[in-house]
Amino acid sequence: MIDFISENIYPNYGGGKIIKTNLIQSYFFFILFSFLTISGAFALPNPAAVFCNDLGGKYELSSGDCLFTDGLSCDAWTLFNERQCGNSHVCASNADCSQEQFCWKNKCSSKGLCRPKPQMCIQLYDPVYGCDGRTYSNACMANSNGVNVAYPGECGKENSIILNLQLYGNTVMAQWSANFKPEKYVLFYAPYPQMDPIASVDLGKTTSLEATLPKQSQYFIAIGAKDSKGGYVYSNIEYFRIADIKALSPGTSWQWQLTGPIDTTIDARMFDIDLFNTPVETISELHKKGRIVICYFSAGTYENWRPDADLFPKSLLEKNLEDRPDEKWLDIRKLDTLAPIIKARLDLAVSKGCDGVEPDNVDAYLNDSGFPITYDDQLHYNIWLSSEAHKRGLSIGLKNDLEQVKDLEPFFDWALNEECFSHGECELLLPFIEHGKAVFGVEYILQPEQFCTLANSFGFDFLKKHQDLDAWRIPCGTLKRVRY
Repeated sequence: MIDFISENIYPNYGGGKIIKTNLIQSYFFFILFSFLTISGAFALPNPAAVFCNDLGGKYELSSGDCLFTDGLSCDAWTLFNERQCGNSHVCASNADCSQEQFCWKNKCSSKGLCRPKPQMCIQLYDPVYGCDGRTYSNACMANSNGVNVAYPGECGKENSIILNLQLYGNTVMAQWSANFKPEKYVLFYAPYPQMDPIASVDLGKTTSLEATLPKQSQYFIAIGAKDSKGGYVYSNIEYFRIADIKALSPGTSWQWQLTGPIDTTIDARMFDIDLFNTPVETISELHKKGRIVICYFSAGTYENWRPDADLFPKSLLEKNLEDRPDEKWLDIRKLDTLAPIIKARLDLAVSKGCDGVEPDNVDAYLNDSGFPITYDDQLHYNIWLSSEAHKRGLSIGLKNDLEQVKDLEPFFDWALNEECFSHGECELLLPFIEHGKAVFGVEYILQPEQFCTLANSFGFDFLKKHQDLDAWRIPCGTLKRVRY
């Protein structure tokens, strides 16, 4: 039976064989390797580099460090000689590690590194075959049981089913495909968030489904089918929530505050506040006052102070944002790795009661991110963000990214811009106004008399704000200070 279970996104570490040697031998290898490399006599593998790679790390030639995907790093020769990398030491089995750790290995090899067992989970169904001969619903569940992953999939099955889900108002549309020929498909569904009971419906050979459901319907769904061996193959698990997406039309008063205690006394219809830092009690208070709550998070950058920062593998990170040493661009092309983290943030927005989300930094293709991200890469990612938000009954705004407004307006519910009047590019936002969608914006340097008249004529809803986005604001609708 399909297992609707929470899964942790947990980084892969490494394991592998150890080259046994002592300190004198290691020093000899180092001298000999250096001499032969300089002389060009012949190529001799660096044993520290080999050892690093066998443990699943990457040997950095310039620094001599062994780098692991979760950010763990250490000098490769230290690892080779002392069998230690930071707080992680080389192990042969779980018995060599503490109770909170397990011996993570490169597949089912003889040696590995003691690493922490995962403690929390992100919802995802991605079955793996463990080194103990059992199938687990995902790699995290295997690791949390102290078991390493032999390979992806269920007990050697290579068959797969891909489920795609779209939500249009109250209508759910699902399509799926398999890389084998099942006799029939079965729909599995369970209420969110209980995951119980799990029900099923035979679908025959149907490969699409459309259903109109009442408001507040919330379900997990997946597709299953028997393969030629009589075993079941399951698709990815998808989740949807049918809710009234709060309309944000031109003329909606608003407040944007990301720092300091939220001033709930401000007379504004919509509040845009930080997803992580804002207490649930504040969101509830705003709702009692009839406010619409939008929750801010960065969807395109890694912020090292966020509570889920440890979930981002190093392979997703590259250059820092300009003037922000604690924030790095993400490789949005690696959606298989990034998606579970972003989905978890959207799920957090739902659990805290947010009515919508403001994903920031969705224009990496225009910036020096360190990755070769293209216009189409960004378009694909931003449309995916919109789809995932709407599946959860959340409205979503397009933040900046003016060059893609024409392509993305149909997928987003409103827009939010910073300083388009300062840069003379505000007219690019007019497609949102033309389709009855609000355009919110702020200017940090210009004074209200320099931009408000034009903003009002466009139908935009602009504020004069401090750059740290505290409670202070001057809305263009009043042309006077309303908060200090």
